[in-house]
Amino acid sequence: SGRFLIEVGEEGCNDDKKQNVCNEYIGFADLFLDASHVAAGGIRVANTMGTTIETSFCTGYVEAGVRVLAGHETLIDSSWFAEYYWDAQPPADSKSTGIELNGQDNYVTNVIVFDYTKLGVLVNGAATLLEGVHTWNGGGVGIMINGSYTIQDRLLGCYLDYNTLTIVDPTQTTVEDTF
Repeated sequence: SGRFLIEVGEEGCNDDKKQNVCNEYIGFADLFLDASHVAAGGIRVANTMGTTIETSFCTGYVEAGVRVLAGHETLIDSSWFAEYYWDAQPPADSKSTGIELNGQDNYVTNVIVFDYTKLGVLVNGAATLLEGVHTWNGGGVGIMINGSYTIQDRLLGCYLDYNTLTIVDPTQTTVEDTF
């Protein structure tokens, strides 16, 4: 994978420790990140516990607006993600994801993922809460819970605006007040 505008942590660090984290309590707020369709994405966080991303806007990513690799308890709040703006002419072969969560115990609240991101939010992990997530990313998949260790995930009050919800092999997954 390519480089992100902001990269925190390393994959595989502290594998011998209980939580497998190398950073704690990293915060990002009030950012405008434009990857200009050159960088892989906006923020990549690996093996970190307690990351907070809030009131930010990320655009122009090729792979992901935010990619979380392992770690625990990432909070993403009141932020916007778009590979292209609504008036752009995106290529048909887009493979981008607005928010990619490869870890556990994450919270994504009051977030908008819009055109023309191929996949709005991808959840690969357990015990994640998506609340107030609005996806209108060109008629693709708005939210996907991928089936890799998917237990206890919750979708509350989300709006899949002309998008689909895909849940693979759900166990103890709650979808409530979501349309």
